[in-house]
Amino acid sequence: MASKKSPVEEVIKRFPDQGMLIENLYTSSDSFRCLCQDFADCLNVIKRLDKSSEMIRCGYKKEYETLLQELEEELVRILSPETDEKKS
Repeated sequence: MASKKSPVEEVIKRFPDQGMLIENLYTSSDSFRCLCQDFADCLNVIKRLDKSSEMIRCGYKKEYETLLQELEEELVRILSPETDEKKS
């Protein structure tokens, strides 16, 4: 069984060029930590849903994929150079 990655590892995996910034934000910002946790949780749910054709058929996977996209957009906004979030 593979070990579960931490939320910050999941975000760094998605944005490897921003690793140092992600680690700094993760240690200094409660809201960024929560965003990373939400991102990792969403990824884990999608992975579990991939194993259930019933859940896919019910549309749950699509909902979580949409949520994941929104979380990624928020991460991109925070990690972009012109964002003031990094100062908090």
